[in-house]
Amino acid sequence: MTESVSDSPALPLTLKRRTHLLNAGYNRTFAGLMALLVLVPLALSGLLLYLAGDAGLAEACRKALQAVIEDPLLVAALVLLPIVLAYLWVVMRHERLLITDQGIEYRSALRGPLSFLGGLRPGWRLGWSDIESVSLSESGSRPQMLQWWRLSLKPARGPARRVAPYVWYSVPDRAGLKLSQVTRFDRGMCRRAVQNSPLYRAIKARMEIERDESPSALAEGFDLWSHKGLTVAVVGFFLVGAYAVGDAFFASPWVYLEAPPPGPFLAAGVVGLVLAQALGRGAPSLERWAVAGLFAVAAAGAVYPALLRVNAATDPDGAIAYRFEQTGSGEFRSVDHPGMPALQFDGEREFWAQTEVGSEREFVLARGSLDFWQLDMRPVQMDMRLFYMGLRRGDDG
Repeated sequence: MTESVSDSPALPLTLKRRTHLLNAGYNRTFAGLMALLVLVPLALSGLLLYLAGDAGLAEACRKALQAVIEDPLLVAALVLLPIVLAYLWVVMRHERLLITDQGIEYRSALRGPLSFLGGLRPGWRLGWSDIESVSLSESGSRPQMLQWWRLSLKPARGPARRVAPYVWYSVPDRAGLKLSQVTRFDRGMCRRAVQNSPLYRAIKARMEIERDESPSALAEGFDLWSHKGLTVAVVGFFLVGAYAVGDAFFASPWVYLEAPPPGPFLAAGVVGLVLAQALGRGAPSLERWAVAGLFAVAAAGAVYPALLRVNAATDPDGAIAYRFEQTGSGEFRSVDHPGMPALQFDGEREFWAQTEVGSEREFVLARGSLDFWQLDMRPVQMDMRLFYMGLRRGDDG
């Protein structure tokens, strides 16, 4: 039976973090379903290959795994999903919110062996006497937004602490939703789920909870430029973004002929996210995540021209001119190296129409330690410039 809002849970109370909308009893089911997202497709692929061919089951599974490895999106999923599962396990095992007669204490999961990451999610403590006001921000009208209903605890000094009441549960989890309830979710059910949470009831028993009617999702009164870490992250975003755009579109003569490896892009995005999160320590979570996300995108974008630079610099033979045969308008294939990727130039039909199919032309390519081919566009652009200058002079004459 669901406890009423007026009932105050017995203290001290230790709350665990909820990793999904449902009752904590579904935790194992939820984790198992996530694991099946990786295992089932791979097993089905191997089984289909085994049934369709004469190879043994082990060889069929090897071929299925090889096909997965060759797809960058699947590689990213295989890398990220175990990280997500590990993170959820750490959260369920170690992240806690303690409520006592003296106040509220948040204990981050990033402590002990993971204390070097503590800046990403630092712990904090507030005494009841330190809290000046408590307000509830009702921002969730859909089930996927329920965890964004926040209680803002504003102390006399220091930053406000924002906690999501429904996220924190006690054992047994009487306030958690059942699977049947999610299909008929509405704002009223959101409010009842929040108000029935042990965190809301514990705070309600000691302080008046106001409703935050502010339409702004950003923290009121927070000046981003007053936070040195976020200022550094924002300036870094503009600098890194300027390099990514400037080098990719204006400075670099190189273009990709093959898809670059996805690993550096993922690594740069993760490192950028972690670094910006560490710099934003102490800032409100929304601003902190917004700046960190922008910085991560800029860092991943900067990898695009950077890989071209590194690959060209690490080519042991340097950039070399290779012979290509024209097979169509702006289409070329290598004469001496069959494994070299074909070239396809879109647009500028007048320029490419000046040479016939079957004629040969040299292009400057490089292939360094990153093991992909790239093309130097400077000779092509110079030839195009001279060609169109000649056309304009002819038209003027």
